[in-house]
Amino acid sequence: MKVHATEETTVQAVRTLFANLATIRSIKPDDLLVPGRRTTYEKTLEETYAVIISLEKAFDHLATAKDVDFTVEAAKRDIQADINAVTAHLIRQVHSNTKRITALEEHTGAENPEKH
Repeated sequence: MKVHATEETTVQAVRTLFANLATIRSIKPDDLLVPGRRTTYEKTLEETYAVIISLEKAFDHLATAKDVDFTVEAAKRDIQADINAVTAHLIRQVHSNTKRITALEEHTGAENPEKH
């Protein structure tokens, strides 16, 4: 099951990245010769790399303004096409009903009260 990054997890990942970068900056070259510090450095580097990969994936899934505009315009076109289809059907129905009523009026001799 694939989990999409939320805004909260993305912000937390950025904070973790900055904290890890601060840790890396604080390590002096001589510290790498100390076994405990070297392990901490390696662990921090691995975690930083994992955070960068997760952020890259999160950013890849973000919609750009252009993507959103394209989607909105496509939705507008679809809605307009639906409106046009419904309108055309209603107009045909009104014309059909008008013809039928006119034919009935002519056949029965009834007058249309709305015609003057």
